[in-house]
Amino acid sequence: MKFTVASKSLMKKLLSRSLFLIGRIWPSVRILQSHKSLNECHSYLVDLGYSFREYSPTLVNEHLESDILISLIVPVYNAEKYLERLLESVISQTFKGKYELVLINDGSSDNSQGIIDEYVNRYPNIIRAFKQSNQGISSARNRGIQESKGKYIGFIDNDDYILPTYLERISDKITESDFDIIQTGIREENNDGSLISETNKVDASYDKITVASWSNLSGFVWDGVYKRSLFNYATFPDGFWYEDMLSVLLLFQIARKVAVISDELYVKINHHNNASKVVWNRAKLKSIDQLWLAQQLVDYGIKDLGLCADEILLHSLLYEYGPQLFSRTYGLDYKTRNIIFKCAAIHFNSIQWAAVSKEPFRKEMARAFKEENSIKWRLICLSWVLSH
Repeated sequence: MKFTVASKSLMKKLLSRSLFLIGRIWPSVRILQSHKSLNECHSYLVDLGYSFREYSPTLVNEHLESDILISLIVPVYNAEKYLERLLESVISQTFKGKYELVLINDGSSDNSQGIIDEYVNRYPNIIRAFKQSNQGISSARNRGIQESKGKYIGFIDNDDYILPTYLERISDKITESDFDIIQTGIREENNDGSLISETNKVDASYDKITVASWSNLSGFVWDGVYKRSLFNYATFPDGFWYEDMLSVLLLFQIARKVAVISDELYVKINHHNNASKVVWNRAKLKSIDQLWLAQQLVDYGIKDLGLCADEILLHSLLYEYGPQLFSRTYGLDYKTRNIIFKCAAIHFNSIQWAAVSKEPFRKEMARAFKEENSIKWRLICLSWVLSH
């Protein structure tokens, strides 16, 4: 029996709705009474071999004497197939002001460095390049931030590219007002240039991020620019997976004014080696970074930066502890995932929230954490995954 795309979509929606309703009425049953405290749960994960490393931000020099408006940072790792396209897109910008491209070669073993050297020699007034041993994308981005001179900082993955008016349009927004973050729309393409999808963002500006405005924003770090001063509070978590979580849990929480340009000016390339679409092995203990990093970023924001545990932070953490944690630890065994859930629940319940979630999925997710009910959590998360 053959199913059409429409019928498959309908079946997924029906299954998602059914799982949600089951999860909603699932009885309140606490699990794993043998592991009652967060320390006991952490000890169990340590015994399995997980390492609880600390998030330690390397803060930047906020006040630089420079006339460069925007620094674009590109971590480069074995990108010889795509690098020239990216470099050409940056040096072909219509923007007439001062900008720079900072390339960080993160231990490439292909001809990426040869391509970098060629372009640095051709465009020394625009491109600066640095080398380091392979330390990962967070380390490379942090190195780029440290070496950069711009008042605003943006990131590009080494296999993507930007349209010619990218910097000009962003510059216009900077001139318009004192925005902390400026995002653009995203066009996703196959490597042959065929269209996969485009975002449906609308032109907007926000003095405060709310749950309503979040639907017009992305949690990616590469589709826009950030005021340099934001990195005086937080930088990328070195040595962790899922480092883009920084923008959701900290940078957007710190920002006061955010602008959105609806046009799709950033092009994301979809291929099996895509820098931002590497499928981490979900059967590895390293996937627990999703839990531990979220906990550290939230605690750092509340305790060290004085952020409020408000509706938008609640909204964001329920996503990170909900479908993201569920999906990224899916390959681990059942008991380990229950322990991971218990850690998330204990931490979530330890926060003095100044808001409650009204959105149905997140409302039920919060109930699952409050009840420490892992079955409800699994049902609601699976329902979410099927509906998105």
